[in-house]
Amino acid sequence: MVKAYRERRDLCVGLLEEAGLLISRPQGAFYIMADISDSRLDAREFAFDLVSSKKVAVAPGTAFGQSARSAVRISLASSPEDSQWALRE
Repeated sequence: MVKAYRERRDLCVGLLEEAGLLISRPQGAFYIMADISDSRLDAREFAFDLVSSKKVAVAPGTAFGQSARSAVRISLASSPEDSQWALRE
């Protein structure tokens, strides 16, 4: 499982880096934070819009404190295929 999560992390890090959305590379967590500040939406609004329009669920950063109000949290528990599809949406 460690190898599987490392591969998922590396896939998501690469895709978020390409898009200029990576906040930091997680070292041991099962999630990754993405910068949504360019959207000019509140994290909660962004998360609700994403699930409504693309059927992709993320957690708004504000659920983890106001310092993350321009971020969303993405789970690394999804399959690599699902993660790749969702991050490209």
